[in-house]
Amino acid sequence: MDEWIELRRKIRNEQIPLRQLERETGIHRQTLRKIRDNSQPPGYPCRPQLFFDKIQLFLPFNGI
Repeated sequence: MDEWIELRRKIRNEQIPLRQLERETGIHRQTLRKIRDNSQPPGYPCRPQLFFDKIQLFLPFNGI
């Protein structure tokens, strides 16, 4: 995450060209474009999981 932020700062604020950063870091230019365009590193979005009690499957439904 820290590397992502540092590279993003160099690309956006200091406006270092992608070719120069590619030579310095060894990271492909397409990856650097993704870093420039996305504010957070790639990954699965954090979604809260719903708690589901398995015992409720066997109990009769008490609807309102």
